[in-house]
Amino acid sequence: MITLGFDIGGTKVAYGAVVDGRLIDTKQVPAPTGDYGALIALIAETVRGSGTSVDAVGVGVAAWMSADREVVHRSASLGWDDMPLRADLARALDLPVTVVNDADAAAWGAHVLRGHPPGTSMTLTLGTDVGGGVIVNGLLITGSHGIAGELGHLIVSTQGRECRCGGTDCLATVASGTALINHVRALAAARPGDFPALLQSTDPSNLGPADVARASEAECAVLLAEAATGIAAASAIVSRVVDHDTLVLAGGVSAIGDPLRQAVLAALQATPRMGNVHPIPEVYLIPANVPVGVLGAADLASRS
Repeated sequence: MITLGFDIGGTKVAYGAVVDGRLIDTKQVPAPTGDYGALIALIAETVRGSGTSVDAVGVGVAAWMSADREVVHRSASLGWDDMPLRADLARALDLPVTVVNDADAAAWGAHVLRGHPPGTSMTLTLGTDVGGGVIVNGLLITGSHGIAGELGHLIVSTQGRECRCGGTDCLATVASGTALINHVRALAAARPGDFPALLQSTDPSNLGPADVARASEAECAVLLAEAATGIAAASAIVSRVVDHDTLVLAGGVSAIGDPLRQAVLAALQATPRMGNVHPIPEVYLIPANVPVGVLGAADLASRS
């Protein structure tokens, strides 16, 4: 069975073919932000021009969706709301179409990549925003209203920082790529003498996650502390509900690599116990160049 998976973000559309659970090709193009019709046309043209006999299409989209995954209620990054995306794509393609939240698709893609392990996993996609997904014994949890797994909007601090969701102090305000890089730039600009390795060949205004990976161990500890503390706090909250054994980190911020994983592990160790119980999940890092959202969307389509 051949499925095409699409991962639709605010700035780009990544896509690729999946055969029997194996991703064989991926590409990406700019996203037609704000133009719903152009997005439908882009996906239709891509499927028709794929040169393969496609059996189904899976689409992960950065949006809040209806519980039945038929309607995209809100997509701030794409600029349109209340659209019947699944039905419109099925009509344009004349193929079975599955539409899921992009972070759910990434969580499922990570699950597939890891070989469908038993147990419970919590996935965080650390990008422009923070998405999440929870898988319990091979079942992706979406909830009664389709918003289960919105882990980026758990409250993890008391700083009064406004979040794009309308709330304050969400995980996204400290651990998203946007928040992290703003924090790094501010620290590097205010205290350049404390970050010599980081700033050796990089202007503070151009810093990104990959630059943080080139910082010294001491520098990384300072730069990642706030994000890691927020991630550990979110993990502690989720553990009270689903008792996960694995914490998966994906998205653009994972380009930082092992320093991010180590910072999160240290923060998890420092998290207060619940009575005598101190569950520390295994922390699994998905490389930033692995398109787990594409893989997850396609694999879910193959199962629908």
